[in-house]
Amino acid sequence: MNRKPIPLFILPLLFILVFSSACTQTPQPPFKVASNAWVGYKPLYLARNLGLYDDNRIKLIEMPSATDVFDLLHEGTVDAAAITLDEALSEIANGAELSIVLAFDFSNGADALLTQTDIKTLKGLRGKRIGVETSAVGAILVHSALKKAGLRPDEVDIIHLNADVHIKAFENKRVDAVTTFEPTKSALLALGANSVFDSSEIPGLIVDVLAVRNEALRSQAANIQLLIDGYFSALTHMQKQQSAKTTQGAASPKDALMVSDDGLYFLTRADNKKFLTGSPSQLQTRATELLELMNASNLLRKPVPLDGLANPIFVSGSQP
Repeated sequence: MNRKPIPLFILPLLFILVFSSACTQTPQPPFKVASNAWVGYKPLYLARNLGLYDDNRIKLIEMPSATDVFDLLHEGTVDAAAITLDEALSEIANGAELSIVLAFDFSNGADALLTQTDIKTLKGLRGKRIGVETSAVGAILVHSALKKAGLRPDEVDIIHLNADVHIKAFENKRVDAVTTFEPTKSALLALGANSVFDSSEIPGLIVDVLAVRNEALRSQAANIQLLIDGYFSALTHMQKQQSAKTTQGAASPKDALMVSDDGLYFLTRADNKKFLTGSPSQLQTRATELLELMNASNLLRKPVPLDGLANPIFVSGSQP
């Protein structure tokens, strides 16, 4: 078959069409991550302030409360959320396909049950109103505190309060006690509140993680790697500053690298590799413990599969 040559005047038109098509391709949307104002997520925002994140690739969305963050993840508005492990398990139980790609910290006293000035002990909570955010962390704290005090759940009055109204509700004495976290915890203590129970008494149960939708693992792999690498760079920056401050003090620089003044144990990259790898991984073991407690508190509707929950690829720096 004879092929007729393309007329020369058409070639520039073809070039323009091809070039225009390439230029008008829709750019990839940024990787959207929601979090609340929890001190454990500080390195994420420090990374942004240090210029480690391209705004066209990473979008951090700070919400007033963990409940608001949970809602964004549930609605599919964001690709990932900085939440507690128990919250991630609740979302998976509701049908979400999530993977844990990073563990931020263990709460080591940063979450607490605080009471009004006249209530000095846990047993003093009998018949009192306890403000609790609609999340598993609050339920875990209350469940553990009541168990320690020998009180039944029906011996207290649970009032659901979002984190952004904890201070106001406490000041107005709408509640007799509240489960809260830093920085609200310190603010309430400054107002005269008593700390009668905190997360240091349930070590390792409250873990903050980055939960990512599985579809984003494939479509946003490079941006997830950028987020995590920037996070660890910012964490190292924070740790060096803290180490310099404590060199002359009682705490050793090694300890300063791990524990903050806010009752947190920050997990390094090396910690994360250990926590997310293995069969079962430490994360899976911790999740199993949490599921037992959550089931006992009627916090789950359906069973939660744990196989494949931990994804250590990004903390290892080996994403495809």
